[in-house]
Amino acid sequence: MRATALQGEAQLKVTLSTPGRGRAYPRGKNAVHIASAPNDPPAPDTGRERASVTHEVVVSRDAVTARESINTQYALALELGTDTIAPRPALRPLLPRMVEAGKAFLRRYL
Repeated sequence: MRATALQGEAQLKVTLSTPGRGRAYPRGKNAVHIASAPNDPPAPDTGRERASVTHEVVVSRDAVTARESINTQYALALELGTDTIAPRPALRPLLPRMVEAGKAFLRRYL
């Protein structure tokens, strides 16, 4: 299951490395940032979100759970959107792939 969680973490980091397809605006003196379009994953700017990605495998008597997380203060606002910003989901699109990977793990070892 740890391999499945690591696979999810790697995929999430790839997703958070995807260049933006939205509005371009100046960033600093000589750089331009291209933002993500609504409903695309957040476009990388500082790399802080990508660097904060972690996983955890929790084993209990009745279950084994793999958790992926993005640990920044603004991750939830980007994932779900706000009153003024459309969602930029990164975790939700990963969920179906993680469910399938978990099922494959269970078929292999049970």
